[in-house]
Amino acid sequence: MAAPWRRLVLGFALAATLIAPVFGARNAAEIEAAFIEKFTHYIEWPEESRGATPGDPFTMCVLGRDPIQDALESIAEFTMIKGRPARVLRVFGAREAQACDLLYVAKTRTGDLPRIHTELAHRSVLIVTHGPGLAEQGAMINFYDVGDRLRFEINVSEARESGLKISARLLRLARIVGKEPAP
Repeated sequence: MAAPWRRLVLGFALAATLIAPVFGARNAAEIEAAFIEKFTHYIEWPEESRGATPGDPFTMCVLGRDPIQDALESIAEFTMIKGRPARVLRVFGAREAQACDLLYVAKTRTGDLPRIHTELAHRSVLIVTHGPGLAEQGAMINFYDVGDRLRFEINVSEARESGLKISARLLRLARIVGKEPAP
């Protein structure tokens, strides 16, 4: 009987850590940025990913113009991700994104998602988007709106193909798209 209670408490704790920074956010971009930073705590990148050493920055890139860039920069200014200083770069194409650990594709560039997916195939770059149906098109984490609430979905098979391991704790909070995770 203790196991269900532990799961319930862990679920609430994870939800609180993901949602807590959202309450102080002033706009949608800040909310998404807070979620993205929290997501990194529940995702493992391969050790050999880009040959990163502890001193190398964890690079979050934004493809296209989007207010999330400023929100991510505010977070990166005071945050270490995976034991590395965080930085944010604006990129102009998929080739540049190969040097990123995380790529946020702005709504204005989601039409490029098939090409981005092809260019970054089998690279350990977490692709994050916001819009209907984008997880099915190659995004690994996709935000979507349900009324006035922000939700997210995870394409587990895309993440797995890129060598990223997503914690079951995070998966429990998401809508799963694509193939179901192995037990």
